[in-house]
Amino acid sequence: MLEKYKKIYKVKLAVLPTMRLIVPRPHLYSPEIAMAMKKEIFARLDAMGIDYVNIDFLNKEGMIYNETDADAVADYFKSQHVNALFIPFCNFGSEGAISRVAKKLGLPTLIWAPRDPMPPENFGIRARDSQCGIFAASRVLNTFGVKFTYIPSCKLESDIFERNFRNFMGAATVVKALNRLRILQIGARPTGFLSVRCNEAQLLERFGIEIVTLTVQDIYERWMKVMADQESLVHETMSTVKNKVDICDVTEENLEKIAALKIAMEQAANEHGCMVGCVNCSDPLRNATGIMPCFVLGDLTADGLPMICESDIHGCISAVMALAAELALGCDDPTFLMDLTNRHEFDDDKELLWHCGVFPVVLKKEGTLSELTHHYGAPKEGTCRVNIKNGPLTVMRFDCAHDQYSVLLARGRIVDGPSTNCTYGWGEFENWPELEERLIYGPYIHHIVGVYADIAPVIYEALRYMDGVEADFFSPSINEIKSALRK
Repeated sequence: MLEKYKKIYKVKLAVLPTMRLIVPRPHLYSPEIAMAMKKEIFARLDAMGIDYVNIDFLNKEGMIYNETDADAVADYFKSQHVNALFIPFCNFGSEGAISRVAKKLGLPTLIWAPRDPMPPENFGIRARDSQCGIFAASRVLNTFGVKFTYIPSCKLESDIFERNFRNFMGAATVVKALNRLRILQIGARPTGFLSVRCNEAQLLERFGIEIVTLTVQDIYERWMKVMADQESLVHETMSTVKNKVDICDVTEENLEKIAALKIAMEQAANEHGCMVGCVNCSDPLRNATGIMPCFVLGDLTADGLPMICESDIHGCISAVMALAAELALGCDDPTFLMDLTNRHEFDDDKELLWHCGVFPVVLKKEGTLSELTHHYGAPKEGTCRVNIKNGPLTVMRFDCAHDQYSVLLARGRIVDGPSTNCTYGWGEFENWPELEERLIYGPYIHHIVGVYADIAPVIYEALRYMDGVEADFFSPSINEIKSALRK
């Protein structure tokens, strides 16, 4: 995956340490003990490689404890273009100050209180009462209408802290990716593909997701200009494409067309600020260019710019969510859009995950051959044949019916299965008949995004920050996710 696309998904974290300071009675909550806790927290974040901004500018403690400082802190974080907020309670904290900052920022917010030591013997004073403070703060955050995530009270060095912290960062990555998302749509929806219809105005009103439409003529003219004016880049791309496949069974003329179409689509997406796109890949584009766009869509997806076939806008949103989640988890295998196509004749829990040539070739199964060739049902060149690799799989679909949005998600595996044409793999799922029933009753279609990462906990947490989208998880269940995060 190209680094330039990875950077789009990176999250900058605002860290807002808080403490309670009672000036007439400073012995009740020692600033020195709170500051020592703060130092440990930042050392942990540094060790985890987190990109963050602190509030050391505010006072000598670098912590918030006065409500009157909330506006200055929020304005500073905004100036630093942060994407999420982390509030560690270094002692009881200031529930009013942190709630005002969180409200003003309106970002995914994480709160955590360390596991405090046992109360001192002989009726000594507890030094922190961090958990007590986070209970108070959660009530105030709810009153302010702030959506937030919390980590169970635990030791800073514990697996629980890291697991939940990284899961939150993944959720913040998904939220950032969807924030003012712009989707490039090339061509109108193909006639007859009624299942991919969407409500464009509603996506903008509810989620701020905007669709930028170009006609097939627009991309055709851009494609022609690339071939005429960017000969060096076209030849470089031709060489790169040829090296990505084991068998290049297309003419040199069509290879040039394929390379130019990839360049034209990527440049169009970049110029319009789009990080995902979809294409009417049927006759108008095929006839205009003389090639199939399938390989181009898969190769752009492999680079980090998901390009979805058949004008599937909800497929675009699904791909962005899945890609953001997996990148946050440290996996950079590309996503792929599959058709659920053919139930295995003899195995009740296997399903053919197929499409006519849009899976990225980098997902090729070891010991098999990838081929750039002609379409299986048409003489035009520009599609590919790839059997994708085995491994753990998550499939998901963002979709809507009757103004109700939901995300279906299920775990499975890519496993061995019979050979077929085009791009494919065989998915094995726990209780496929029940999953099939879930899909049939909807509001989902047979277009499903797949990713080689366990993104379920991240997507679950991200949906906390998406009003009006239901988590419809087949496997794991919501209770299983919650239980795993607590342990």
